Amino acid sequence: MKSLLTLVYGPVYKTKTVYSYYTNTNTMKQLSYLLVISVLLFGCGSATKNTAETTDSAAVEEAQFNGEREPYDDEIHEYGMVKEVEDMGYPIFAVDMEFPERQMEASFNLNIEQGGIDHDAVYNMKGKYVTFYYTVNDEPDLADMQVNGKSLFGQYAPEKIDPDWKKITGTLSGANEPTPGDLPGKVTVSAKDGNAVTFRYFVDVAMVTANGKEVNAYYTMSGTQDITYIKVSED
Repeated sequence: MKSLLTLVYGPVYKTKTVYSYYTNTNTMKQLSYLLVISVLLFGCGSATKNTAETTDSAAVEEAQFNGEREPYDDEIHEYGMVKEVEDMGYPIFAVDMEFPERQMEASFNLNIEQGGIDHDAVYNMKGKYVTFYYTVNDEPDLADMQVNGKSLFGQYAPEKIDPDWKKITGTLSGANEPTPGDLPGKVTVSAKDGNAVTFRYFVDVAMVTANGKEVNAYYTMSGTQDITYIKVSED
């Protein structure tokens, strides 16, 4: 009887064992297949992403290499024709722009060192259409400077002080020597209350003698239009 049970039970037990092994084996194979597929899909996704990022980076680098960029928040985007170019003393140029569609003209300042172009390139732009960006900046324009009520401007002193002019009283600094080049120097008048105004001006001997002394500076505010980017249009 025992032998018979063993004979009968044995195959059943073995059959169950084989079924269980077969089932676990299939499950493991399915999990392995899923794992392999997941790895492949993830790899493809990463490759696609890396390719896209590489392409985007290459496009940005190419755009920068070609001298193309989007305007910054403080820059105004314009398109016009260069009518006239005048050398104001290296590296500053005065550029007159014409906007035929609007029937208007405007003048701009261009610092070729900041603009990344050379002397000849500026002159070659004359008569051509350009895309350019510029900023509008308010700068103090010195109208007169006095020490003890006497103007330092000599024969260029204004006949009278305009009541609309701004005024600051304080110590003059920055006028250590006469301006040596074609570009104006910078002098500052610092008031006792902490306020200070810096002027662009061609320092002369009279202003040098007033350096370190208390002065009255009269000035107006004038807007300047400074080109920050310029490129000849391909159209």
